Amino acid sequence: MRIGIIGTGNIATGLAGRLVKAGHQVMFGSRSASKAQEAARRYGAQGGTQAEAVEFGDVIFLAIPFTSVQGLRQSLPGLRGKVVVETTNDWMGQSKQSTTAQIQSWLPDSKVVKAFNYTFAQILAHDMAKDVERPSAFIAGNDGGAKKSAAQVIESIGFDVVDVGSADDAIHLDHLVKFVVHLGTEKGYGTSAAFKLIKVY
Repeated sequence: MRIGIIGTGNIATGLAGRLVKAGHQVMFGSRSASKAQEAARRYGAQGGTQAEAVEFGDVIFLAIPFTSVQGLRQSLPGLRGKVVVETTNDWMGQSKQSTTAQIQSWLPDSKVVKAFNYTFAQILAHDMAKDVERPSAFIAGNDGGAKKSAAQVIESIGFDVVDVGSADDAIHLDHLVKFVVHLGTEKGYGTSAAFKLIKVY
């Protein structure tokens, strides 16, 4: 599948590494095309502007700060009709809405899905061939078809997808991030800690 990634930080590059190894075509998009091209060279991907990455991708990953998302409707009209996987966290926590619900309201013509907001970037950067477990990837969003497309991509890069519900239900994933950071950094589990949902019976 053709994947556009908006961003060049640790989440963006971790995703790109796994996506390329899984056989997807990947394009980084940045406000600085040269920065995107530099990242692309390291991962066997393509690089360009944010608009070029949006045009390229069938699925778009937003791997940028939550505070940078609101203006994308105006700056990236190509997001209309696209499956948009947002990985953000609202660290200020000023809204009772999930980040997904807020982003869906800012991008009403896109199909927004949440994933990976609570996943350490070090896990994404790890060689998936050496993963000792397939972690759970919790996703949420309002559009069933978009979640199916996102799940197909996410399953291909070493995760078992768990659909937790709507964009409003994504608030549970927003709350999860502080817990995993607490486990990883305060309780000694480190940045290889991840969740795996199981059924006991």
